Amino acid sequence: MTAPEPPPPENLPLPPEVDPWALEVSDLKQYAYCPRVVYYRYRFPDFRPETYKMTRGEAAHDRTRQRLRRRPPRGLPPGKAYHERLLYAPELRLVGRIDLLIETNDSLVVVDYKNARKARPNWKDQLAAYALLAETVLQKPVSEGYIYLIPLRRLEEVPLTGQRKAKIRKMITQIIAEIQQEHQPPPASRRSRCIDCEYRRFCNDLF
Repeated sequence: MTAPEPPPPENLPLPPEVDPWALEVSDLKQYAYCPRVVYYRYRFPDFRPETYKMTRGEAAHDRTRQRLRRRPPRGLPPGKAYHERLLYAPELRLVGRIDLLIETNDSLVVVDYKNARKARPNWKDQLAAYALLAETVLQKPVSEGYIYLIPLRRLEEVPLTGQRKAKIRKMITQIIAEIQQEHQPPPASRRSRCIDCEYRRFCNDLF
């Protein structure tokens, strides 16, 4: 069986030496929410409809990033701040853009912005992936990780345990294997997640 050609990474200006099968950190967030969305995105790269909800969310996130560049969230440790820091770790086969990365003398802090009032479990997986990526590339431990809930203007700390990072490593391996072997993963655990899904028509076994 011939593995399908991978699609170009979305919205990330990457150097030419990037592994064509490198995943984006956002893929891990999406995989934890519904594994099939990631599978379909890579298996059918020419089909990627944008819903109104997606477009609206991206526009709001862009506006927020610009505002927080000028005035970062309060309560973070002092250090050198990098906004929208793009990192690539070939050994992880992972690439991602961190909303805010703070470098202190001996450690790193990662922050992800979310336009919500409560942090979802898959967002915590995403933050753990950013932490693993930053540690691998910059060779410093990530001491703290936060999700910044924009409407509340509140930081929520996420424990970045070794167990959570090991979960991310396993997830990367599993996603790449499923795509290359053309093995469709199971659907989302709750059908309510399928209502606004742009790939709903692909799930013929469910609808």
